[in-house]
Amino acid sequence: MSGAEAGLIIGLISGVISIVDATKKTYDGAQDANGLPEAFREVAQRLPLVNNTLRTISADITAGHWDTNRKGAVEKTLSSCKRKSKNLEEIFEKVIIGDTASRMDRYIAVARTFGKGSRVETFMKGILDDLSLVAGNQVAGLSEAIQAVSALNPSLTPEQLPEPDATYSHSGSGDINHVVGNQYKSTGGKQINFASVGTLHMGKDQD
Repeated sequence: MSGAEAGLIIGLISGVISIVDATKKTYDGAQDANGLPEAFREVAQRLPLVNNTLRTISADITAGHWDTNRKGAVEKTLSSCKRKSKNLEEIFEKVIIGDTASRMDRYIAVARTFGKGSRVETFMKGILDDLSLVAGNQVAGLSEAIQAVSALNPSLTPEQLPEPDATYSHSGSGDINHVVGNQYKSTGGKQINFASVGTLHMGKDQD
């Protein structure tokens, strides 16, 4: 991979780190957690792991421990991670900052603007899943964090926020893409199996 290509990925990682830092500061700056579902605290506790993982990935790329064939898939996954992180940041800002008595009402309102299934724990699990696709088992704690977030009680009931039938993402023109398991699928027929491209090799020299 060229230095320019590596720089693009590292820049993307830096952007996500900044977003996650801002989200953590918003939570830490709250005077109390009154009116917030327990999931907010649980999600906030995983934010340092997210950034530690991103920094490990960035350091690995900088050191040249990189599979050049994975550039496209990794960039797509990290872009997805950035979108989820930005959504999470917006929820934290709009819900936490302000009158504690109306936090739940604000949470319901902002989650509905993102659509079905847009709970804080859902975004966090998606972020962790994205990082797991890139880092694999090279970063301690990712698998445990995914399991813990998956086991959380829903922060919003189905009546407050209906569940999605599937996870889709679409921006601009072109095919509608969605993720099923470890596969990135497209209505246009293109499909990427992340398992087939392997993972980054953290801290190991490459031949």
